[in-house]
Amino acid sequence: MRRNRIIWLFLWIISVIGISFYGGSVTYGSFIILSLIPLVSLLYVLCVISQFKVYQKTDGRNLVCDHPSQFYFTLQNESFISFSGIRIGFFPDLSTISGIDHDVEYELAPKTGIKKQTGIICRYRGEYEVGIRKLIVTDFFRLFSVSFNNREPLRVIVKPNIVLLEGLKDTEDTSAFSRDLVSLPSEPDVTLREYTPSDDIRMVSWKATAATRKLMVRERTATQQSGITIIMDPKRYSRQAGEYLPVENKILEAVIALALYYSGQRTPVSVYYRDKRTCESLIGGPEQFEAFYELMSGYSFDENESLADLFTDLPATGALTGKGALFLIAHKCDEKTAAYIRKFGGLGLFVTVCLVTDTPEDEDLPSDISRCRILHIPTDADLKEVL
Repeated sequence: MRRNRIIWLFLWIISVIGISFYGGSVTYGSFIILSLIPLVSLLYVLCVISQFKVYQKTDGRNLVCDHPSQFYFTLQNESFISFSGIRIGFFPDLSTISGIDHDVEYELAPKTGIKKQTGIICRYRGEYEVGIRKLIVTDFFRLFSVSFNNREPLRVIVKPNIVLLEGLKDTEDTSAFSRDLVSLPSEPDVTLREYTPSDDIRMVSWKATAATRKLMVRERTATQQSGITIIMDPKRYSRQAGEYLPVENKILEAVIALALYYSGQRTPVSVYYRDKRTCESLIGGPEQFEAFYELMSGYSFDENESLADLFTDLPATGALTGKGALFLIAHKCDEKTAAYIRKFGGLGLFVTVCLVTDTPEDEDLPSDISRCRILHIPTDADLKEVL
């Protein structure tokens, strides 16, 4: 292209010299033709921009992250002149197009089109644009190229990937806390005994008292409460899709994978998240998991939400007491979060903090926190190798 510009400029200068010193119809004609070439090229590009159409679709609007899907697109020339030197550019960051040469130039006769079928893999969960992002048009004389955005980009909804964990690594502490739970007073049993000053007056059995003429109370039996709690960071940490989508995608992927793993082990799972308020999802089996997965597929992180708001509204007295272990899936861990992790340890919980970050040296926990371990999960990590 640079060579063509140099050749055109050289010929144009020669024509200018010719009409300046010699004149004549040939030199004037050459000057006019050479001067009109850039204008003709510009008109050609404008014609392509106005008359070139792109149609694209996938197998469905709802795709699954990291799962291949069919992708179709049609390039259509709706003008009365031939188009050539047309290249297409795809969205490079959020999806991958396979089975196509990205550098090929297309030529289309008037009122014709080219149909292509290829594959697409969406890298992250969320709603965003994929497929053809822009068109690059080179004029017939190859003097310059003009790039313009596709007027009708394809927008898809991508659901989170479901990772089937066969087991969890380094879970000795978590398993121990799950098995050896603190026995907590629960429902009154039928066992009766005489009242002592330290007993709760509400536990007095007046019927037994009347029968024995002694103040009798019902005993509580210690029951073991089991279950796993998962707390999900609700905050969006950037306004750039290329920055927040990888983080949010991996957070949801980890939450879903842990919920599926423990529910498959017949362990009740409670997931806490924010949706204008602190919400809880209970997962005890396949039906509850399906509903939870659909909920997470449409979940929206919010830059106005925070873990601090979630912890503040969390009904800790009834929700976390007696649970076996807690997973905190987050992107950052500040002092407020560390303070709550200490409180969770005081409730007898073993806390696993999963920090989704590509800079693990910047995110760590204070050394004085006990009953806790930290896992750093890169945004491109395979959860089977990390968890």
